[in-house]
This record gives sequence, C-alpha cells and structure tokens, in this order.
Amino acid sequence: MDTLEYTTPGEPAYRDACAFASQIYAEKLQMQIDRFPDFLFTLSRDTHIVGCIGLNATMHNPVFLKDPKIREQLTRFPNHTSMGEQYLWAVKQHSLGAVMLVSVLSASASRLGIKNVIFTGTKIALRGMQLIGANPQSVGPINATYLDPRDRENCARWFTV
Repeated sequence: MDTLEYTTPGEPAYRDACAFASQIYAEKLQMQIDRFPDFLFTLSRDTHIVGCIGLNATMHNPVFLKDPKIREQLTRFPNHTSMGEQYLWAVKQHSLGAVMLVSVLSASASRLGIKNVIFTGTKIALRGMQLIGANPQSVGPINATYLDPRDRENCARWFTV
C-alpha cells in the first residue's frame, strides 16, 4: 500500500526522509546534500520510503540567489513575494510515484499561498510538471559558474509553475 506523508524538521519521519534522500543522491548523483528543505513529502510503499520531494516556502538556494540575471527575471512575475522553490527530489525508480510527489508539492504550495514554485529543469522535473498539467515557464539559464561541475548538464535552467 502506498502512503503519502507531509513532514517537517524535528519529526522522526523527516529525518528518515532526509536519510533516504541522502542515500539516493550519493548513489545516483555522487552528491552530498548539505541542507534540507522546509517541508518534505514522502511516498512509502508498505513501510519503506520510495520517494520524497521537498519544498521551501521561500527561495533559499544559493545557486539561485547568487545569479543577478535570474533574480531580475523573477521581479517580472506577479506576486513575486509568494515564490517558493522545489528543493530535493529523490526516488528509487522513476514511476507514477514521482508524478504523485510533484502533484502533492504543487497542491501544497498553493495551500501555503505560494503562487509560483521555482525548480531546476531536469528532464524528470519537467516531465513530472507537464504530467500534472502544469505549464513550466523558463526563467532563464543558471550561470554555470554557480554550479558544481557535476550539475551543469542536468540543471541548466530555472523554471517556474
């Protein structure tokens, strides 16, 4: 049986989701996660986490905050103060569960009063957003000097929905 859960820092389920995400990032991307989001949504099958996605209620990502071209682009969006960011997305294998996590993130952002969610344009993220009927809009390229060299190919543009 699949279960979706909303967790926040300090909860045991949040720590479990962070450990799961850290393991997936280390195995699949050879990356270490240095910070975790404000909220994590987890998908469990039976009692095992199979996926999670994070949401920050405000923009925290240093890659984004350092790029003046992207900051300037975002000032053109209405309700700029209600911009959040999708941060951290880990799944054991791409499946409908990944799309379910994107759907939960989108619905939860709206309930939190977040009008736009910014995310990096990996193929999986773009496909997930499109599968839930979202129309991602390009905000612009990420300045490659702000990215770890391993991320340059997969995280080349910022999008918002």
